[in-house]
Amino acid sequence: TSGVGFIADYLGATGTVTVDGAGSAWTNTGKLYIGNGGSGALTVSNGGAVTDHNAYIGYAGSSSGTVTIDGSSWNNSTYLDVGYGGT
Repeated sequence: TSGVGFIADYLGATGTVTVDGAGSAWTNTGKLYIGNGGSGALTVSNGGAVTDHNAYIGYAGSSSGTVTIDGSSWNNSTYLDVGYGGT
């Protein structure tokens, strides 16, 4: 559990998070950024779960984000923003 989650937070950074398997979970009580300056990827598979308040994919300029959900859940309680400043 975290307040705010970042994957690839800085310019030029790359990052990958995989939440795999039943009982595996990543809970953010605030925002989740996937590509907030760099290139980020989130994979949730085989019964894993991700929860957040707001999520951003490709938030900052020149950033990129990819999300793959396969047989799992991703719950955004407020909103999901795709390509805010990036892709």
